[in-house]
Amino acid sequence: MGERAVPRRGSVSAAAQVDFAPVSGRVRRPGLVTAQLFRLPIALLSVVEAEAVRYPLNHGMPSHDRQPRVEARCATAIE
Repeated sequence: MGERAVPRRGSVSAAAQVDFAPVSGRVRRPGLVTAQLFRLPIALLSVVEAEAVRYPLNHGMPSHDRQPRVEARCATAIE
């Protein structure tokens, strides 16, 4: 087996960056379905960036769309 190249944090190319402008209702629906399926009050999809974590799919925490990376628990998973 060959070794996989692991990109360094913050080394994402400009072409790979995504604009998470307001997400449409169709994209939000999986968050709602996931929260209902697991009987949870929230469902989030997090995108970990160099300095912050964004939540483009966010059900249950409408005012929580971004937070500093140092405060985000999900950011430790990719350290």
